[in-house]
Amino acid sequence: MNPSILDGAAAVILILFVVSGYRKGISKIFSKVLCYVISAVLSLLVSNMMADYLYEVYVQDSVVLNLSNTIESFNIRNEIQNCYKELSLGNDISDKDIEVIMSSDKDDIDIKMTQIIKDRTGVSCDKEEVYKRMSEIVNVSFQNKIGKVIPSCAGKYFNDSASKNKTEIFDVMRSLYSYPDSHTAAKFIEQTYIRNLMIKFMKIVIFSVCFVALMVIIQIIIKIMPKSDAIVNLNTTNRVIGGGAGLFIGIVFLLFAATFLKLLIYSGVSGENLNDEVINQTKFFTYFYNFDYLLLK
Repeated sequence: MNPSILDGAAAVILILFVVSGYRKGISKIFSKVLCYVISAVLSLLVSNMMADYLYEVYVQDSVVLNLSNTIESFNIRNEIQNCYKELSLGNDISDKDIEVIMSSDKDDIDIKMTQIIKDRTGVSCDKEEVYKRMSEIVNVSFQNKIGKVIPSCAGKYFNDSASKNKTEIFDVMRSLYSYPDSHTAAKFIEQTYIRNLMIKFMKIVIFSVCFVALMVIIQIIIKIMPKSDAIVNLNTTNRVIGGGAGLFIGIVFLLFAATFLKLLIYSGVSGENLNDEVINQTKFFTYFYNFDYLLLK
């Protein structure tokens, strides 16, 4: 998608809200402003209060269980053996050398692999090629497995994050190799990489549902309330304040639209043409998309 389309749509929406507010005046749209404010504030409070609780009660155990089952069937030693064999032109690696490589607590697992290949076989490997091949153990082999058992929102962002972060790749490898059982390794991966992503997603879902529900409820209440028969004087001051209120409503609307768009992207249903990278290329809409009013960061 062309980023300019999102910028243009956002600008048009704001202009329409300002013009509508100016034409109606603050006296006619005050109830709508109040509706937006109450809905946004209450939805924000509910999402921040409930996301952690709902995740821990209804989601966390199933995520850990699915991760544990996947880790149990994933043989990290075989993956390292295959990696070594490919890089060293068909040689096997000993358990002792695997232990030497995986015992490192630094981001030098690939460097140790490179050195051991050279010392044991005489094959000189490019360090970047060794890192690329070792990272595929997490980025391809392991992610292909966990992507099928954890929620798509967490799987997508775990994949994106790990594929760009050397420290995360090697931390995952160490957890798969070093922890005494699959459940402990699953807890580490869930706490370190999955939990925050899932809570962010749940905050967005809760906020979106609450916002829409409260908007509908408050609008119904406003409609059934008795209305004043007084004639409103649409003077310049009334119109200008109405235009400002219209701008406020437009901003809130765009923030909600950005939140809903983020929900689609987190869910992985937005498609390849609409993602974080495309939105961050926009000049205007990106401010609404990245405004962290839900405290996601």
